[in-house]
Amino acid sequence: MVKCSECKNGAIWVCRCSNVYFCKTHASKHSQVHIEQNTNSYLEKLKSILSDSDKINLQSEIKRRIIILQDYKKRLLQETANYIKSIESLCEIAIKKLDSNLAECYDLLNSDFLDIDIKEKADNFTKTFYNTNKLKKGLSVHSNVTDFYCINLLKDYELIDGTVAAEKIYKDFDLCVQGHTSYVLCVAISRDDKYVASGSHADKMIRVWNLNEKVQEYFLKGHTDCVRGLAFSPDGKYLVSASYDKTVRVWCTLERNLRAILEGHTNYVAGVAITNNSQYAVSASWDTTLCVWDLRTFILKQKLIAHTGAVNCVAIAYDDSFCVSGSSDKTLKLWDIVKNKQICTLTGHSEAISSVAISQNNKIAISGSYDKTVRVWDLEKKALQHIFNNHTDIVRGVAITADGNKALSGSDDNTIILWNLRTQSVIHTFQEINSQVYCVSITNNSRYAVSGSYRDVEVWDINTKSKIGKMPGHTEEVIGAGIFPKKNTVITLANDRTLRIWDINNKSQSRMLTAKAYRIAASLVTNDNKFILSACYDKTIKLWSFDDYAYVNAFGKHTDRIQCIAISQNNEFCISGSYDNTLRVYDLQSFTEIAVLTGHKGIVNGVVIIENDKLAVSGSNDKTLMIWNLNTFSLQNTLQGHTGPIRGLAVAGNEIISVSED
Repeated sequence: MVKCSECKNGAIWVCRCSNVYFCKTHASKHSQVHIEQNTNSYLEKLKSILSDSDKINLQSEIKRRIIILQDYKKRLLQETANYIKSIESLCEIAIKKLDSNLAECYDLLNSDFLDIDIKEKADNFTKTFYNTNKLKKGLSVHSNVTDFYCINLLKDYELIDGTVAAEKIYKDFDLCVQGHTSYVLCVAISRDDKYVASGSHADKMIRVWNLNEKVQEYFLKGHTDCVRGLAFSPDGKYLVSASYDKTVRVWCTLERNLRAILEGHTNYVAGVAITNNSQYAVSASWDTTLCVWDLRTFILKQKLIAHTGAVNCVAIAYDDSFCVSGSSDKTLKLWDIVKNKQICTLTGHSEAISSVAISQNNKIAISGSYDKTVRVWDLEKKALQHIFNNHTDIVRGVAITADGNKALSGSDDNTIILWNLRTQSVIHTFQEINSQVYCVSITNNSRYAVSGSYRDVEVWDINTKSKIGKMPGHTEEVIGAGIFPKKNTVITLANDRTLRIWDINNKSQSRMLTAKAYRIAASLVTNDNKFILSACYDKTIKLWSFDDYAYVNAFGKHTDRIQCIAISQNNEFCISGSYDNTLRVYDLQSFTEIAVLTGHKGIVNGVVIIENDKLAVSGSNDKTLMIWNLNTFSLQNTLQGHTGPIRGLAVAGNEIISVSED
């Protein structure tokens, strides 16, 4: 390989003035000499020839791509055959039904003897209605089918800006990168212990997590106010949610969509529970009532009225014979949900009751209250059994283990306490929590607990009395992402000061990089997938390794925050634009500044590199586009026409697109 005449680095340029070879750094210095001497620079880029090893690697990559395409084609044909078979089957069923109706019509028409029964049958038949409007509209192709057959070759990488990033990643890769962004007010665990559902305050979202894999599988949105209660049906068919939007919603867990909206309450709905036979749900509301809903017909069966204050919580006995509700009127009430009447009232709390749970043997209930206590109730004697008063603030959530021997309570004092219900003592206090605990739930095998706090869904091991960890996901809105299909990797950036790396295949978070309190204006990955570069408001460009995501370096000499960045196609240099009205060119091997491009009279908001790294175009608040010669690092042309600040640039083929406030 030809060496630079000024150093030991490999030469990539030759100046024909004297056939001298230069590296990138010394080529720029040589160009500066020509400028100072007012002579022409004849720099030419050396043509590189692939080495044998590079040829082998390229051929291997092409062969791998052929295998992927052949497999894609095979699967596409198989799925098409299955789809056609399904359509043919539906058509066959419809034709048989129509033929049956036609035969019935001919029988009635050809009947010689018309008695009362035949006349009644004919009258009923003639009143039937066929919706022929569907045929007039025709059978359109659903967008899902169109998307399935849309063959777009994935780029080596794709960069997504803005808040659409999280939903696009979910749509394209079934990968959930966004976590809760507000208080997690409720959690529920499926009967088989596979899934955890969590509901939140300001983001109004329900997120469903795989408890074993510790990944978010999907999310449900539709509530227009905070989600306050959740319950899985024991048969696993439904997830039912209660919300401050005054509705109860039923979600299909298989289809992952809304099944029904149950309306009947006139104020906030604060809690919900489902019978063990999965047929009924009971909701608790601030309108002082409980509603019993039929989950087979999705209609209101009965209202239970007796509380004099907001009803905050409800739990149902495991034999489905009764339920217990807790209210702001400081009482618990037992209800016969077969006869739909009140059984008795339990008194003792001195403040509003926030949560209630019933043991699986239906013998005891525990309640949490604003009076900072957890109370244990004997449901056979209808009397108070014990008071736990170790918490120092409001008790928000309670739960009982399947064997009825232990209980958990979560509080505004930032702790979860594990209680021994037999000895009426504290077993352990979980304190590794950064905020109030709003809810707790226990798996049916009694091994794990799940809690909700500020933005976090956390998992605890009851046996070892330790925290397992938090469910992954950004806790502030995702503002950008990079998708790298070849590496099965997605990189996301959010306002929670983290950069997270995700495995597309495993649908899991593989690493989280926590940043300092600086804002990142833009991020790019080099074309060879070696580095991640970010333009930062702390006046630097920060560099991470794309292989192991390790922090490499920070460099830059801007005097104000950096707004934009561009990387050369050969990955040898980058250009940054800043609030200091300049562009600066940096060598990506030595991280040294090569040149400063001055001329703009306003903030530089966008920059792109074109013409095989020979030219750069920048856009500014000064309403101009400037074209720069990257051989001489000089201004080549200024384009005017916009009447407002230029906010962004993009390259489309041979054209440059500029976006402006005008």
